[in-house]
Formats: sequence, C-alpha cells, structure tokens
Amino acid sequence: MRAGYAALASLLLMAQGNPPYPSSNPATGVVSVVTSAAANSLVIKPTGPANMFSVYASSLAGGTTGFLMLFNSPTVPADGAVSGCASPATSGCLVDCAPFTSGAAQVANQGLPPSVYSFGLVAVISSGSTCGSKVTGTLTAFIVAKAL
Repeated sequence: MRAGYAALASLLLMAQGNPPYPSSNPATGVVSVVTSAAANSLVIKPTGPANMFSVYASSLAGGTTGFLMLFNSPTVPADGAVSGCASPATSGCLVDCAPFTSGAAQVANQGLPPSVYSFGLVAVISSGSTCGSKVTGTLTAFIVAKAL
C-alpha cells in the first residue's frame, strides 16, 4: 500500500509540473554551488524562485564566532540591520540564520518540500553579534549549497 501511495504522489507532482525530488535528471536534479575559495558571501541563485535543500559553511577564518545567513534576494544585501521575511513577497529579507559551532555552520531542510526563495538565494558569512545584524569583511568560509 505504501509503495502505491508513493507512486501516486510522484504522478501527482509530475502532473502539476513538479518533478519528484531528488532526481538524477540533469534538467531537474539538485545543483551544488560552491565557493572556489574562502569567501564572505555566495549568490547561490540570482533569480527566483529558488528551492534550497541545504547549505553549509566550514573552515571559518578571521574570527571564532559568526553566523551563516540566508537571504531571499538576488544580490548580497548591504551591511547593517536586517529583518526577517514578513512574507515570501519580501525581497532582501533574512530567511534563516545559523551560528558557527567549531568552525562550521549548517542550514538543512530535512525532507520535502524544499524552502522556496521567491527573489533569489544568497548566503552570507556575518561577524555581527546577532542574526539581526549583517557585518561582512572580517570572516570568510567555504560555502556549499544544494539548490534548484
């Protein structure tokens, strides 16, 4: 019975134009986006909608504490105070924020569906004291994201 339900769910997703995830099809599979060197930001997808499955940052350099911040934005937002998203229709807002622990930070969606970013998807390494303050330029890390 369970296998029948899974097959039916996949057919419904495909009928709606949404392929079942994950997929090995290069046209619909999850893409890894990686910084080539330690950086303070990564534009994961410059246009929306973007589907984020996971993102992590490792090898923090330039300090011992910081945050991995994810923004619903096509570009890296300016430094300063940031606010959370009031709705998916808010561009440039903070969607997620994870503190660095032992030099690494991770935001992951376990299960489906993935998080949707309507304007684009940007990861930032911030040395701000809280998730409400974006400060770049001091900290860098290697950033890896899996998104569509």
